[in-house]
Amino acid sequence: MIDLDKLTVEKKIIWVQGLMIGCPAGKPMETCPAKNMRKLPKHAILRVVESLAEHLLDEIIAYHIKCLKKRKTEQHR
Repeated sequence: MIDLDKLTVEKKIIWVQGLMIGCPAGKPMETCPAKNMRKLPKHAILRVVESLAEHLLDEIIAYHIKCLKKRKTEQHR
C-alpha cells in the first residue's frame, strides 16, 4: 500500500491532476467525485488541483485507491 505521508505535496498534486483528467479504470463510477471536474478544460483542472489543501489531495488519492481495489476484487469473482 502507498504511504501518503511519504509523498511530497508536489507528487500528490501531479497524481491528483492525473486522476482528475481521466479515470484510471477507464470508465468512472457514477459516484466518482471527480466525474464532473473531468468535464472542465485541462488547464482549469490543473489550476484547481494546485489550489487544493493537502488533506483534500490525500482524500482524493485514498478514494481512488479504494475504488481501484474494489473494482479489481469484483473482476476476480
